[in-house]
Amino acid sequence: MTLKIGIFSCYYQFLALSEDTDHMIKIYRNKYQFDAKVISTKCACHTIHEIRSPKSRCDWIRFPFLNQRKPFLFLAYILDLFRGILFYFKSMKYDIIHFQQVSGAFSFVSLIPLLALPSSPKKLVLVHFLHPLQRKFPWLNEIYKHADLVGVHSQSTKDELLRLSTLPEEEIKIIPLGVHIPELTDRTRDKLIFLGRPTPEKGFLTALKALKILKEHGKPQFLHIFGAYTENEREIALNYAKKLDVEDYLYWGGSLSETELNHKLQEAIVLFVLHTYSHGGSSTLVHGMANGAPIIATDVGGLKETLGKGGILIPPNNPEALAAAIQKLITNRDLRIRYSERSRERAETIFSWETVIDYQLQLLGALPNS
Repeated sequence: MTLKIGIFSCYYQFLALSEDTDHMIKIYRNKYQFDAKVISTKCACHTIHEIRSPKSRCDWIRFPFLNQRKPFLFLAYILDLFRGILFYFKSMKYDIIHFQQVSGAFSFVSLIPLLALPSSPKKLVLVHFLHPLQRKFPWLNEIYKHADLVGVHSQSTKDELLRLSTLPEEEIKIIPLGVHIPELTDRTRDKLIFLGRPTPEKGFLTALKALKILKEHGKPQFLHIFGAYTENEREIALNYAKKLDVEDYLYWGGSLSETELNHKLQEAIVLFVLHTYSHGGSSTLVHGMANGAPIIATDVGGLKETLGKGGILIPPNNPEALAAAIQKLITNRDLRIRYSERSRERAETIFSWETVIDYQLQLLGALPNS
C-alpha cells in the first residue's frame, strides 16, 4: 500500500518556494514511492500570489483570512482554530501529516485542533518559530505531547521550547531546513543582494545605513532587492532610503521563479541575511548557501548554527559592522571563494531535501524496508 503524506505548508504562496517544494514532493514520490501532497490555504506570510497548484500536488482548502492585528486579533485566533478543525478532517485520509508551524494560517493556533483531536495519522510538527501565545501561556505547549515527532531548526529554538514546556529533551529533534541544491553556473559575482521583505525587522534599515556609510567613504555600492514584498512595503522602504540619500543605489527586482532566484544568488558577491530577532532558521540563508553565495548574517537565533563557517556574522542593528563586512568581502576575492565553497558544501551535506527527508522518515520509523 502506498504511504500517503500530507504536508501542511504555506510554501505554495511563494513563487520560488513553490518550485522548491516541487522538488521535495518529487523526492517523496520518486525515491520512496510515497503519495505526497501539500495541504494549503490562504497564508499570512504573503497574499501577493495566488496559490500555485501543480497538477495533483496540492490539496487546496478555501478559508477566509483575517489580518492578525488589533482589534481583529481575537477574531483571527478564533478563525485559526476553525481552520485547524478543517485541517483535522483533511488529515484523516493521510498516513503521515507534516505540519510546518509558521504564522497565520499555519500558526500554533491552527495546530491545536490537529493535535488535540484523536486521529490515526502519525504527526510530525516542524516548528519554524514560536507563536506569541506560546510565550504568554507556556502551558499551551503541552499540546506537543500529542505529536509523534516535534522538530525545530536550531538549538536556540529547542532550548526555548524546553524552557516553556515539560517536553523531554529527547522528544525535540533538530531537523535542518530543506533546500534543493541547484547546478552551479559560471556567472560573475558582482551584486550585493537583499532577499526578502524590505522591513526593519528583516534588517533592511541596517542595510540602507551601511550603504550610506560606504557612500560617505567614497565606496558606494548598489543593492539588489528581490522577494515577495508588497508595493506598500517597497514605498515605505524607499522613503527610508530617501531620508538617507541612498535611493539611487537600490534596484528593485521583485519576485522571482526558483530558476531566476538561483541565477541571481549565483551572481551575489554578498548576500545579506540580517534578521533583528531570534529566528530558528532562514530559508533565505539556506538558499544562499545552496548557491554558494558569500554571506553576511546577523548573529541571532539559529543563523549561526545554520551558516557555520560559510560567511561573516555581525551583531544585529549594526550598520558600521555591516559596512565593514561588505568592504572586507568585496576587496578579498580569496575570502569570498573560501566562504562560497564552505557554504555550498555545508548545504549539500546537511540541508539538501534528500538528506532532510531521509532523516525525518528515519525518526518517524517510516523509511521503506526499515
